Amino acid sequence: MQLGDFGPIILLIVFVIIIVALGVYFVVWALLKKPDTGVESLKGKLGVALTDLIGKNIGEVSIDGVIWKARISERGAALPISKGDSVIVVGVSALTLLVQRQEEK
Repeated sequence: MQLGDFGPIILLIVFVIIIVALGVYFVVWALLKKPDTGVESLKGKLGVALTDLIGKNIGEVSIDGVIWKARISERGAALPISKGDSVIVVGVSALTLLVQRQEEK
C-alpha cells in the first residue's frame, strides 16, 4: 500500500472529528447560555412601576411592554416604589416579579 491510499480515510477521520467538535460546542453553548424566554429571563431587566408598591403589597410593573404582577423584594423593602419609578427585576416568586427601585446614576 502506498501513502496515497490512505488519503480518503484521513479525510473521513478529519471530517468526523470536525462534526463531533461542532456538536460538542453547540451542546455546551446551549447548556450555558441565559434563558431567552420565561420569567427567569426577566432577572436584571429594567421596567416602570404602573402602581405604587409599598411593603408586601402586590402592584404592577411594565417590563418590555408587558404588564406583570410585582412586589418589592426583601432587599429593597426599605425603599417604597411610586408609580412611574424605574425598577429592576431581582427575582421571581411564582409568577410575581420581585423588584427594587432603580437608583439614578
